[in-house]
Amino acid sequence: QAAESVIAAATADAALGGVDVLGALLRKSLIYTRPAAAGSGLRRIELYEIVRSFARQKLSEMKRTEDAVERHARWFTTFAAKTRQALAGPQADEARVACLDELDNLLAVIDEGLAKSEPNALLRAANIVIDINSILDQHRSLLLVRKRVEALVARADELPAGIKAQVYGVYARLLLRMGHNDHVREMITMAQQAAVASDDPGLEGYALSTMGLLRHHLEPEVLVPALERAIDLLDRDGWHAHRVAAMATLARVHSLHNDYDLAESLYRRVLLASDTVRPPYGMANVLNNYGLLKWQQRDWSSARSLLKRSLAASLSERSVMIECVVRGNLAEVALFDGDLGAAERGFEQSRQRATELGYPRQVAIATAYLAGIVHFRGDLAGADAVYIDAIAMFEQLDDPVYLSLLRAHHAIVEAQLGRADASSLSLATAQRQVERTRDEALPYVLELCELAVGLSDGTNGVADAVSGAKAIVAQATAAARSDATTAQGATVERLHHVRFAFELLNSIARQTSGKAGSGAAARSQTAPSEPPTVVGVELRHVTMPDGKRLDLTRRSLGRRIIGLLAERWRDQPGVGVDAQTLFEICWPGENVAEPHRSNRIYVAVTRLRRAGLGHLLQHNGEGYLFDPSQTIIWEADERC
Repeated sequence: QAAESVIAAATADAALGGVDVLGALLRKSLIYTRPAAAGSGLRRIELYEIVRSFARQKLSEMKRTEDAVERHARWFTTFAAKTRQALAGPQADEARVACLDELDNLLAVIDEGLAKSEPNALLRAANIVIDINSILDQHRSLLLVRKRVEALVARADELPAGIKAQVYGVYARLLLRMGHNDHVREMITMAQQAAVASDDPGLEGYALSTMGLLRHHLEPEVLVPALERAIDLLDRDGWHAHRVAAMATLARVHSLHNDYDLAESLYRRVLLASDTVRPPYGMANVLNNYGLLKWQQRDWSSARSLLKRSLAASLSERSVMIECVVRGNLAEVALFDGDLGAAERGFEQSRQRATELGYPRQVAIATAYLAGIVHFRGDLAGADAVYIDAIAMFEQLDDPVYLSLLRAHHAIVEAQLGRADASSLSLATAQRQVERTRDEALPYVLELCELAVGLSDGTNGVADAVSGAKAIVAQATAAARSDATTAQGATVERLHHVRFAFELLNSIARQTSGKAGSGAAARSQTAPSEPPTVVGVELRHVTMPDGKRLDLTRRSLGRRIIGLLAERWRDQPGVGVDAQTLFEICWPGENVAEPHRSNRIYVAVTRLRRAGLGHLLQHNGEGYLFDPSQTIIWEADERC
């Protein structure tokens, strides 16, 4: 269609058909075709780069560059408007896939509009951003999208009030997606003011619906009436898709605050409406949130069914971020339903897919849960290594919630391995992280982990620990129900962290039962000194304290890592080597972006651990290092 419209506009001979022209160009190898978006069955026409350069030169010589750019912009502006209409109907999946395939062209039109001073060009750019904002939401580089929308916001006063309101709404959502929550409320307020100035009830409803972005921060007494008012205002032509989205948001708010019946009713209405009207951001997220509602009710079968539907929807919509989230949620359901094998497979798949798609947070979350599963199974050395990896990932993400959870659980492993000082330090660090958060459930998790540490080191008896743990879970559940009437309704979601810690304590209690006395007696004896770790001449091998020898002659990467960490242990024991330094030593001269750089380091370190280094290779939050409590010696060179 695009090619034929350009040919029709550029060809004087009306009898010359678009197909004939394209066929001639193909036969002369001036253009080529490739498959279009996955599943569309169409093919795209592309120019070879040398032909593209030649064509631009000719257009410039003919002084027709502006004309070509204008035709390109008009076609894709119309395409974006049609996409917006299609996204609200039964052909939404096909429209989303086709639009994703044209993102580069659409972004080029937006850039052209931002670069010009003409009001019409800016308006065109704003309209495209509004029309396809749910597609831009799936762009691999949200930072690039954000820069374009920020440029629009900076010139918002040049736009009509109605367009301005929607630009502010798009920007608010984008900020929230990227974790920059500080200005979200300000953008929502500005969107509402612009909507009122437009004197358009539909726009006013849209602006009110953006308050749902603040569902974790606003009291239900404020949020629920605003969303109900938005649903009423959006019940008009042109806004039905946003009305369905507002209903889904209200359902989420009710589920966060334990109003399960109201949430269920709204989700059913959304699913019924979706046969004819789709929310702008697709159905995958709606089904995921509905599954989380069933999860909160501990209806594992329904939760699993809805999450599987969400996964299928995310694949058909090509919503890669939602896909990563849903894969993790399915694995969590299997975990809490007691199927450790399915949970482990699910988290491995989730981590692999998130790595492929470039979502470091989902990689880190999957790694954190894998650490817990390994811990459940009693593989303490393995759990120790994976917890360290997960902590390093969340240090980079600066996420105090998961850092507090991971350090608290790691403290249990350290206690079980007999590293009492390290365990105490981890608990103290977890406590500081908890104080950084506003999550009401985390102190209960910390209490449970402290009980588990006491159980592991013999301070607490089995019966006392289990009894105390049950009391803590009861308090956490009661507090969550109470908080459901406030803006802290997110506590309900976090109860699964409390339950996870409780199940872990129960697992340790079963392992410890009947052994507490003998374990305490064994700990009272003086431990024999452990043999040293020996680093071979020219880093040809490493001999572990248990006598196991790791051959490094064919592990050039391993030799670099071990050599660097051994030197750091000798010169500055207890000081880690940061990821940047480690990467520069291991892959000198390579420029690799995140998350692929961190993933390379993670894979290299994991292979060394599995090859025999185990918990000797640690991460202390600042970087990788050899266990400072171990003795490391260098083997003498017999040739000297």
